[in-house]
Amino acid sequence: IVQTPIKTRYSLYFNLSAMVMLAFLPKNISHKLRQEQSFDEHGRPYWKTPAKFEAVLDRIRKDGYLMMFGSDNLALRIAAPVWNHKHNLAGVLAISVLWDEDSQKPAEAEQKQLLESLCSKAKELSF
Repeated sequence: IVQTPIKTRYSLYFNLSAMVMLAFLPKNISHKLRQEQSFDEHGRPYWKTPAKFEAVLDRIRKDGYLMMFGSDNLALRIAAPVWNHKHNLAGVLAISVLWDEDSQKPAEAEQKQLLESLCSKAKELSF
């Protein structure tokens, strides 16, 4: 499922799809979303300072995706933008790979393969 910025509510400072959206949405839309969920109330528990969160958004813009482990270290999450024909953000394709304490997290090679596959599929879905 390609997640879109208009049809779904996200925790802007925790959800990977939302962070990718914030990184690539036009500033006026990003600003409006941030007004609805203030950093002090919603983002500070995860990022401590606005500068740390902005650094993540800058990294997303540079890398073209976001890959993070869950705070419980039992999930690998990856999100990448899907573009429309005008190269504007149309949505985000994301995946979560979960494991429990008895199973192992994916090896580095598997993580790299998941990232490459997701980014390739996001590019393929772009229109």
